[in-house]
Amino acid sequence: MTMFGPSNYAQSLNEKKVMAMPTASRIFGGAILAAIFYFASIVFIDAYRPGMVFFEFNVGAAIMGLWGGWVVLGKRVGHGFPSSIGAGVLATFAATFWGLFVFSVTNMFLRTKTFRFTDVEAAFFYVVDQFILYWKTIFTSETIFYMIIGAVLAGLLAEVAKKIWD
Repeated sequence: MTMFGPSNYAQSLNEKKVMAMPTASRIFGGAILAAIFYFASIVFIDAYRPGMVFFEFNVGAAIMGLWGGWVVLGKRVGHGFPSSIGAGVLATFAATFWGLFVFSVTNMFLRTKTFRFTDVEAAFFYVVDQFILYWKTIFTSETIFYMIIGAVLAGLLAEVAKKIWD
């Protein structure tokens, strides 16, 4: 450590700026998880309400997969294949959690327009009930199988992209 060089705080700020740049691992991780989440949402919709088509749900799931691959997975690869598999599972879990939360809150706001809730507490519990219902549907259908396989695949391919192009 030198007295006249940049401080550790300045170095950490510079590293954070570099981490925000698009890299091959972020692009691959985001694209793969977006595709996995899009196709998993099709399976989820069939398990949740057979015969219904929710285009907004599919696109929203793909956007959450893109977010998970870009933000969570993209910055955690580069430490070996076992670590990247764990990063893929973590990214899938984080994107699933926040996606279901966003969809639950959106569903609550759509129901609010019809004056379904008498107070804020009823709306809050509706969000919790919807979140639990979505979560149960994911774990009782084959959606979870596709998401875990996709998480492993996304982690491995993001690691390969990091080794080749970053």
